[in-house]
Amino acid sequence: MTAHLRNPTKRAVARLTGRWRPYLIIAIIAFAVQALLVSLDSFEWFFTFSRDHETLELDEIFTVFIVLSLALIAVLVLRTGELRHEIRRRQMAETHAGVLARFDSLTGVPNRRLYHEELAARIGRARTVGAGFSALLLDLDRFKTVNDTYGHATGDLLLQTVSDRLRANLRPEDFLARLGGDEFAVLMDHGATGTEPVLRVAQRILASVDQPFSLGAVETRVSVSIGIAGFTGDAEDAETLMQRADLAMYQAKSAGRNTYAVFDPALDSTLRARISLEAELRLALRVGGIRPHYQPLYDLATGRLTGFEALARWEHPERGLLQAETFVPIAEDAGLLPEIFPVILAHVVRDARLWPPDLSIAINTSPSQLRDRDFARRVLNVLGDAGFPPARLEIEITETALVNDLDAARDIMITLKEAGVRVSLDDFGTGYSSLRHLRELPFDKIKIDRSFVHRLDHGEDSEKIVRSMIQLSQALGLISVAEGIETDGEADWLRAQGCDMGQGFLFSQALPASEATDLLAALRSPLIVPT
Repeated sequence: MTAHLRNPTKRAVARLTGRWRPYLIIAIIAFAVQALLVSLDSFEWFFTFSRDHETLELDEIFTVFIVLSLALIAVLVLRTGELRHEIRRRQMAETHAGVLARFDSLTGVPNRRLYHEELAARIGRARTVGAGFSALLLDLDRFKTVNDTYGHATGDLLLQTVSDRLRANLRPEDFLARLGGDEFAVLMDHGATGTEPVLRVAQRILASVDQPFSLGAVETRVSVSIGIAGFTGDAEDAETLMQRADLAMYQAKSAGRNTYAVFDPALDSTLRARISLEAELRLALRVGGIRPHYQPLYDLATGRLTGFEALARWEHPERGLLQAETFVPIAEDAGLLPEIFPVILAHVVRDARLWPPDLSIAINTSPSQLRDRDFARRVLNVLGDAGFPPARLEIEITETALVNDLDAARDIMITLKEAGVRVSLDDFGTGYSSLRHLRELPFDKIKIDRSFVHRLDHGEDSEKIVRSMIQLSQALGLISVAEGIETDGEADWLRAQGCDMGQGFLFSQALPASEATDLLAALRSPLIVPT
């Protein structure tokens, strides 16, 4: 049914004119014939009258009248054409507005509104004919990092390219939509084999999105996490179906991302708890619930306190003090790690101003920050505004961050080093260890991961590995730091091998700022580890 017949009044008029149309046509023809006869009679009378009254010059007046009539007819014809053009223009504008209201302007795929219309239609069809379908919720991994690092133009181009890859891997009957941001959704009807075709398509999507993206001068990689929920197997209405697809998507992210997960009712409560914790974490970042605790670092040879490592802690109002390993993975999945760093840095420059100026403070960075070429400038701006000496700050970088974008990491490190900030390679040996990194990048320290220190008493192989790390740092002129020292035996062995510094529960756990200040007051000068 056409759009102009959707109004009830117009439908009634259409029915009325349709019923009487033959009679109206006859009446119009009769009226036209009569008008023509009257016009001929009138013309004949006017001709006779003008001939009998030539002095009135009625023929000239009639000529002017005819010319004006023709001019009026011409104006009416032009105006009619303009009105028709305006009508067509408005119809096209209405059609275009309808398209914009239902399609995403960036990628050209249906938007959230049209998706929900299609979802309702498929639910109605499934209830009528008994056919099932699945909803796939797709969320890009690391999109925010790409967007923040390379700009919104690159982010938009990435979304367009991703949508093209998604369409290329879908069947003609599948329905793709962009729900907003980096979130897409797909509706897929089940075949005779049930959900098997859905899982095959999900696997193709994962493989396609995981390929490198060439975005102008930028080449990067992202992945996608997919949550799958079925109708009617997992839900009986649209809202529940989307909620469970969302829970499945979080399950995929929790499993390491770049995978798909089918909704499992057994995991519903666990995932809901994780989502709730993420919401609480966002609130904590806004209200100041995330603060650093400071773990002391000691010179193993002299026992002198040389500095602290600032470790993020969450002062949860109900669950108490939460360690980083509890909430950092959630923050990473939610893209919140870049927001935690400036919070910790702001506390560090405020707390450490009261401490001896020869003490350094180390802060961990996330891999995403080492892809942000503006990261070094922001760090130096914070130090400058606070009047905090750059030489007292130490940035700890993981090996994973170097693999993601070595060139960006190098530029950031050089900028920080030129300003006086020191740089450490954190968790050495647990990531993608490469002598190239140690040779090409301006590190000051190597931090031996706690997992190696804890295995020192498990055999000679563990000792050989740690010994080689210490010797490597000595050969390169770098300071070696052992993490996670818990026993006197570990400390004595590391000291005998020439390891420079250590930290761990043997010396102290991470302390809040007030207790770190009390520790410094108790040690006074020289700063000697208490026995």
